[in-house]
Amino acid sequence: MDSINIYEDKLKNLCMEIRDDINSIESEEDSKVKIINRIFSECLGWPYQSFKCENKHDNGFSDYILSSMGEKSLIVEAKRVGVIKIISSVQDKYRTLKISGSSLKQCMNGIHQAFSYASECGIPVSVVTDGITWVVFKTWVVGSSYKDKEAFVFPSLEAIENSFSVFYELLAYEHVQNKTYNILFDEIHNSRMNLTLPTTPALEPSHIKIMKKSIISFDLEKVFNNFFSQLSGDENSEIMRECFVESNESRIADHSLEKITSSVLSNLSRDKHKVGSELSELIKGNLEAEKPLDSDLSVFIVGPTGSGKTTYIDRFFQKILPQDLRESCLTIKINCLEETGEESTVIKSITEKLIGFIELELFKGDMPKYDDLRGVYFNLYKRMSTGHLKKVYENDRASFDSKFADKLEEEIYSNREGYLESLLQFAINNRKKFPIIIVDNTDEFSLDFKSKVFQFCNAYRRKVKLCMLIFPVTDKSAWSFAKTDIFTIHQSRSFFLPTPSPKEVFRKRINYLNSKLNIEDIVQRKQYLSEKGIRIDLKDISNFARVLEDVFVENNYTAKTLGNLTNYNIRSIMQLSKRIITSPVLRIEDLITSYLTSEHISYNKFIDALIRGEYEAYKLTTGDDFGVISIFEVCSNKAHSPLLNLRIIALLKATKAAGKNIDERHLTVGSITQYFEAIGVDTIAIESCLNELLSLKLVEPYDPSESALSNSQKIAITYKGTTHYDLATRNNIYFYQMALTTRITDTELANIIRSTYNSKIPFAEKTFNIRKKFSDYLVNEDHKYIKIGRSRDLYSCQEELLKSIQAFSVSRNSTLPIDKDALSELIGVEVIGKVERYDQDNDYGFMSFDELEDDVYFKFERLEDFSIDRVYEGDYVYCTLKRGDKGAEIKAITGLNVEKTSFTTETCTIKVYYPDRGYGFATLGETSNEAFFHRTSFPSDMYEEIKLSLVFEAEVKSKDDGKFQVRRYVSLK
Repeated sequence: MDSINIYEDKLKNLCMEIRDDINSIESEEDSKVKIINRIFSECLGWPYQSFKCENKHDNGFSDYILSSMGEKSLIVEAKRVGVIKIISSVQDKYRTLKISGSSLKQCMNGIHQAFSYASECGIPVSVVTDGITWVVFKTWVVGSSYKDKEAFVFPSLEAIENSFSVFYELLAYEHVQNKTYNILFDEIHNSRMNLTLPTTPALEPSHIKIMKKSIISFDLEKVFNNFFSQLSGDENSEIMRECFVESNESRIADHSLEKITSSVLSNLSRDKHKVGSELSELIKGNLEAEKPLDSDLSVFIVGPTGSGKTTYIDRFFQKILPQDLRESCLTIKINCLEETGEESTVIKSITEKLIGFIELELFKGDMPKYDDLRGVYFNLYKRMSTGHLKKVYENDRASFDSKFADKLEEEIYSNREGYLESLLQFAINNRKKFPIIIVDNTDEFSLDFKSKVFQFCNAYRRKVKLCMLIFPVTDKSAWSFAKTDIFTIHQSRSFFLPTPSPKEVFRKRINYLNSKLNIEDIVQRKQYLSEKGIRIDLKDISNFARVLEDVFVENNYTAKTLGNLTNYNIRSIMQLSKRIITSPVLRIEDLITSYLTSEHISYNKFIDALIRGEYEAYKLTTGDDFGVISIFEVCSNKAHSPLLNLRIIALLKATKAAGKNIDERHLTVGSITQYFEAIGVDTIAIESCLNELLSLKLVEPYDPSESALSNSQKIAITYKGTTHYDLATRNNIYFYQMALTTRITDTELANIIRSTYNSKIPFAEKTFNIRKKFSDYLVNEDHKYIKIGRSRDLYSCQEELLKSIQAFSVSRNSTLPIDKDALSELIGVEVIGKVERYDQDNDYGFMSFDELEDDVYFKFERLEDFSIDRVYEGDYVYCTLKRGDKGAEIKAITGLNVEKTSFTTETCTIKVYYPDRGYGFATLGETSNEAFFHRTSFPSDMYEEIKLSLVFEAEVKSKDDGKFQVRRYVSLK
C-alpha cells in the first residue's frame, strides 16, 4: 500500500477520535497535543525530532518550526479550537482563497503572526490552524505581497478527509522535502502559459534509420564487439586487475597494506592451546617491532569517483598480497548498495551478512556443526563445566550437553552480535585467520548511515583486537565524514588514489588485450578491397589496436571528451568507445586505412560517430545512455527558455572557474534560484531544470546522499556538464544534430528544418542554414522568458553564452575541441611541464601543464629536439608545444627546471623490492626515512642487480605530500 493511503487511513481514525473527544479540547494546548501534533506526526509523517516549539522572535514566540534535511521548512501558528473561522458556504472541501479577501477576514491576526515569524526566519511556508481549520500560504511571492495571493484553506476535518491528497502534498514530510508545495502554489499564483502547444522535432525518432554497413564492417564488427566486451572488463575480472593503472600513491598503499597484513599475521600465535590469549603486537615494522597502532587497522582508500578504489582493493588481495598471506586472511566484503539505506535496520542486516560469510569460510561452505559451535564457545563450555554445572558435567555428561546446547541456542539466536564476536575470535585464535572487513559503496548514503556502519565495524575491531577495516570512499565523503565526532574517536589511516587518465587506461587495456586477441578464432580468413583500393587480409589487422591507440591514447581531445562525458567512469568510457569504433560514421575502412597508411582519424568524425552511433541522425532510444544528451530540451510542464538548462550550467561553470577551493566551486540551490529569479525565471522552472540536470549527471550535489533538493544543498558542475556546455556553444556537429532532433514548440520551423535536411543543396550550405534557423529560434524564445536588463558583471557568463549561441547564425568552423584557445596562446612560447608518468622501456609518457586541462602524450623518438635524453616521473622540464592532428603535441624538451625539480644526492639502501612489480622502497642514509623508487630510475642494464640491501647513491626529491622518491640512480656505493 502506498504511504499516502496508509496515512489517509490513520487520518480517518484520528478524525473519529477527535469528534468523539471534541468537547474536552478547550485550550490552545489541548489543540496542540490532541490534534495538531498527532496530524503532523501520525498522518503527515513528520518525525518528532523535526519539531521545535516556542521559538523566540523579535515580536513574540512562534508555536512550531518544523525542519526537514536540516532546513527550516514550515512555521505553524496554533490557536484554540473555534478561534479560526472561514466565511464560506462550502465547509467540506478545500478552497483556494485570497488572503486579503473577506473569507479569511477573521483569520488575519493569526496569518499576520505566522507571516512575521516566518519572514524573519526565511521560512517558505506558513500554517495557521486550530487543528480543525487549516490555512496554508507562501510566506513570500516574487513581485507580490503575500496578502494579494491565494492560500490553501481547509475549513473542517471533513475538508481534509475529502481532499487528503492535496493536504498531504502540501504538508507531508516527504513532499516538503521535495518542495512539492512550490508546484501547488505555482498553479494558483501564476497564470503563466502551460506547455499546451505540442512540441515536435524536425526528425521524429521513428523516422531516423540505421545506416547501411559494408560487408567488411559486418565481419569485423564481430572482432570489435569481442574486443570491447573484454576491454570494458564487465565479464573479465582478470583485465580489471591486470590493467589497473598504477600510480606512486597506489604503490605506496600496496606496500603499507601488505606490511600491516604481514606484520599482524606474523604475530598470530600458532599455539592452538592458548585459546583467547591476547596478542602482544599488532604492527611490526620491517626492521623492528613497534607499539600497536589502532590507526593502522582502520584504513580509508580515498579517491574521486572513477579512480578505481574497488578495483584497487580487489587487485591488492588477488594479485599484490603474497599467496601465503592471502590464504591467512579472512577477507569479508560488505556491499552497501545491497542495503536498503534504512538506518534502523542496517546494523542487523550487516551483522547477518558477516555471520553468513564467516560461517561459509570457516566451515567449508556448510553450516557449523555442534562440535564446531562448541569450539566457537569453548570459553563458555569451560566456564559451565568447571563452574556451576561442574557436578552435572562429571556425573551426567548427556544432561550437561543438553544444557550446554540450550545455552548455545540462546547465545546464537538471541544474541547475534555476541555470536558474530565469537566467530571473529574463533577465526583469529583457532583458525589463525586475520579478519579484514571491506565496507564498499557507502557514498550514496547519508552521513548518519555512514557513521552507524563505521561505529559498528570499529566496535568489533576493538573487541576482537585483531581485525582490519577498509573503507573505500570518495574525497567528498571523506571530507564530510572527517568532520564528525565519530571519526575523531576512532583513529585511522588514509591512502589517496588519483583518478587515472583515460588515455593511460586505454593504453594498458589495448596492449593487454591485443596480446591475447586471436582474430582468426573469430571470423574466417577473408580478403577485402577497401574504397581506397587497398587489399586487406584479416591477418593484416590482427594488430588493429594500434588504430585504437591512435584514436584514444595519442589524441588529446578524444580521450578527454570520453572521460568528461562519463564523469571518468571507466566502464562507461569503454562502452562509449565501442559505440564510436563500430559506428558506420567512423567506417571500419577508414580505421584500416588509418592503420595501413598512418592517416589520422579527425576529431570531427570522432564527434559525429559519438553523437550518431549507428543511426543517420542523433537518436536517444529508451534506456539508452551514451553520454550525449540534448541540452536544449524543455523539461518542465510550464513554458520556459530552451536555454535555461544551459544558463544554469554557465553559472556553475563560471563559479567553478572562480572558486579557490571545493566549497567555493559549489553554489547552494537557494542562491541559484535567487540568481535566476532576479532575471524573471520562475522557481518551478529552476527546480525542474536542476532536477533534470542532476538526473543526467550534468551537475552533482556536494553530498551524493542528498537526493532531494533543498535550498541549502550545494551543487557543482560535473565534467559531463562542462563538455556539454562546450559542445552546445562551440561545436557545429553537435549543434546541427540537436537542431534536427530537439523537440520545439514552433511546428512551422520544425517543418522548414526537415525540408532543408531532405533537400539536395550542398551539405555545407544545408548544415549552415539549419544551424542558423535553430540558433535564431533559441535566442528568440529565450528573450520571451529572460530579462537581464542592463549589463552587470554578475551576469557576464550569461551574456557570453547568448553570444555563443548567436554565433551559430554566422558561417564559422567552430568544431575544434575546447582547449583550442589555451593551446594557441602557448605555441611558440617556452612553458614548464611536469612529467606525470614516463615508461623508459617503451618510450612513452604523459606530461601536464598548468595552462592546459589535459595531459599531453609524448615519445622521445617523435620530438623534434631535446637537450636531455631521459626524464623521470615528477620532473619539471622546459618545453615548446605545437598543434597536431590529435591536439597538443610536445615539439621539444629544452631543459630541466632544476628549481622546481629540487633534489639532493643521498645514500640509499634497498629495504623492499618487488621484482614482478618493478618498484620498491629504500632507506635514506642513517635515517628511518623511506623513499619510493621504480626500476626505471636505474639504467636498464642494471635491472638484474636491483635486490635487497643494495647500497647506491641517488638523486632523491621530496614530493608535495612530504614523502620521498628516488629520481635517478647515480652510482653504486
